[in-house]
This record gives sequence, structure tokens and C-alpha cells, in this order.
Amino acid sequence: MKQSIADRKRGLTESAVLAAFAAVSAFLILWFAIPWQIGDMFAEYSRSAETGSVEIARLAVALAPENPRVNAFAGFAALADFDNFEPQAAAGYFETAARLAPFDYRYWSELGRAYEKAERFDDADRAFRRAISLAPEYSNPRWHYGNFLLRRGRAAEAIAELKKVAEYDSIYREQAFAIAWDYFGGDTDQVDQFAADRPDAFAILAKFYASLGRGGDALRIWNRISDTEKMRFNWIGKAIAQRLYEKQLYRSALEFVRQSGENQSARFGGITNGGFESRVAEERFPKFDWYLARSDAAVEVFLDNRLAHSGKRSARLTFRNYSSPTLDQLWQVVAIGAGGNYRLTFWARRENLRGGSLPLVAVATADGRQTIAASLPIQSGTGGWEKFEIIFKLDDKAEGVIVRIGREPCAVDCALVGTVWFDDFELEKL
Repeated sequence: MKQSIADRKRGLTESAVLAAFAAVSAFLILWFAIPWQIGDMFAEYSRSAETGSVEIARLAVALAPENPRVNAFAGFAALADFDNFEPQAAAGYFETAARLAPFDYRYWSELGRAYEKAERFDDADRAFRRAISLAPEYSNPRWHYGNFLLRRGRAAEAIAELKKVAEYDSIYREQAFAIAWDYFGGDTDQVDQFAADRPDAFAILAKFYASLGRGGDALRIWNRISDTEKMRFNWIGKAIAQRLYEKQLYRSALEFVRQSGENQSARFGGITNGGFESRVAEERFPKFDWYLARSDAAVEVFLDNRLAHSGKRSARLTFRNYSSPTLDQLWQVVAIGAGGNYRLTFWARRENLRGGSLPLVAVATADGRQTIAASLPIQSGTGGWEKFEIIFKLDDKAEGVIVRIGREPCAVDCALVGTVWFDDFELEKL
């Protein structure tokens, strides 16, 4: 009985010790875990460039000095504090982060950037190399190291790193092309090498050249891609077409429009859908095809299925006291393959047409600002189909013209009434 009581007391004592140990352990865990979590929370939800971020970072480091993310946040905050710029302090924080997480390439890469700002260039070089050794297949450390080398005047080494970035990483690829373009002074032979021999790289390089207004180079690179692969990057081809079209580089834009399938009937030096037999787009600015607008109630524009010079349809414009001095209801951009003399012909008829400023067809410069030549105006009254002709000349620099329905200069009476039909537009080089 006595032994049983002793055993019971000993058991109670051991239980008390274990309970005390558990309580102390829980207290210590909370003591260290809560500050760590608070510091980590500051690092996660605070922005290093915000006002007061330096003070927040210092508090976070005080709470969690052994947290690598907290130290990295403090490093970013120190670099972003332009009023009290302390790159050496930032380097110290990143050193701690790299020591605490020695196999995380991100901290080594940021350490290299901090060392560079602190003008510790040899240390920066070693830090960047360490980051690359930890993540040799990642582009981020190579990107930062390549830019560092370029700033240090080590061009050959820099280009080697940036080429690897451009070859495998779509995020940095176009930036690498831009760096190469600036560094080599627009030497396309040098820039081309950054695309290696990959269709995705060729597509982005073509897009890059298009953004610079280098339509010929964009097309040259694009045509290195096989027809099968072009279908994969068709969306890029359409984006290039749009960019070149907006820059009025119509020769190369037309090729991209055709190859992307946007308008395969478009051709150099020719009117697309000159007889209006195909559908005409409305209010969406089609490339190298008729643009038809119905935004003005005083002029009705549509395709007439009942009356045509040839085929089944024509374009019909009905005026109801139309008084605007210009007409923007029907026009088309035409890509020109070469300079020289051209002839534009078309057919027109009218019904009850009258007004002080009669309709005509004009050929304008690619930007639409200047009329190059115009037809005789459509005469008043009613009459059958009549052929009209415009002769004009373009220099070798011209990449396109705008063919549009216009009207004579308006003096006093601008009101125009009646109906005009147009059909069978043809353009030929003489």
C-alpha cells in the first residue's frame, strides 16, 4: 500500500515536470514564432518603395533577424530610400539573406546588384556567378549579370549571357533585342544572332523590328519560320501586320496580312474587291479592303444587289441633303510595290443627282492628308454607266495610296441629293 502511494506521488511529479516542460516549450515557441511571423508579414505585405518602408524593415529585422525574406525586404527598402541612399547597408542585409538561405539564387542575384550600387564590383561579380551556378537554367540571374557586364564594359561576356537569355526566355527576349540594337548601333546582322535558331525567337524578333518601323527586316526574319510553325505564332503575325499598317509601311504589312490569313486576296498595286462582289466590312477599318461607314444619316451607303456594271453588285451612295464638305464613307488603302505611273479606272452612274459640290473619286497619299489626283466629278442629273480614268505618278518611296470617294470643293451650296453607283475599280501600273 505504501509503495502504491509512493508510485502515485512519483507519477504525479513526472506529470508535473512534463506539463511544465510543455508549457515552457510552448512559451518559447510562441516567443520566437510570433515575432518571426510578424516580421515575415511585414516583409510580405509592405512595399519597399513606400514612405516609411525603411522603418518598417528595421522593425521586421528586429523581430525576425534570422528570416532571409525579412532581410531581403530590408535590403530592397534601403536601395529604394533615395533620400538616405545606403547601398552598403542594403548589401549587408542581402548578405544576411544569402547566408541564411545559401541555395536560393534570388538572394545572391540581389546581393550582386547591391554590391554594384555600393561599387564593390569584384564582390558583385562573384555574387552574380554564384546565383547562376545555383540556377543555371534560369534567365533572371543571367539577365542581371549580362547587364552588369555591359555596364562594366565587358561587352563580349555580356553578349554571351544575354544571348542565352534571349534564346530561352520570352519575358526578357525583346529587352535583350533592344539592348543589342542599341549596343550594336542598329546592326541587324548582330541583333539577328540573339534569336539563335528558334521559331519563337524569330517571331518576337520580327515583332521587335516591326516596332522600329523596319518592315523589311521584320518580314525577312518572319520568313525564316516554316509555314507550319507560322500557324503557331499567327497571333504575332497579325500583331505585326497591325503595327506596320499603322506605321503606313504597307508593302511589308500586306505580306503579313496575307500570310496571317487576314486578307489573302489583297495584292500589290491592285484594288481588292473592286467589283464589290465580296462582303465589305463596316466600321472596323479592314486592311487593304474597302472601308464602308454608315455613321451619317444624310448619306446611305450599302451594296446594291439589283444593279451592277458587271457581276452581281455595286456600291450605292444615296445623298439626302448631305452638306458636309468631305466624304469619308467609302475608301480603301492600296499597297504599292514600286513607284511609277499608274492608271485607276472605275464605272459610275447616277440618278437625280444635284448639288453645288458633286461626288468624285480621289487618290490620296498614304496618310490621307494630300490628294494626288482626282477624277472628273459625276455629273448632275440621271445617266447610265460611264467609265472614268485617273492617271497619277508615285515616287519609289511611296508604299501606298488611299482610293476614296470624295466631292468637289464646297463653296456656298454644299447640299447634295441623289444617288450614285460605283463599280469595277481597277488599278494598273503603266
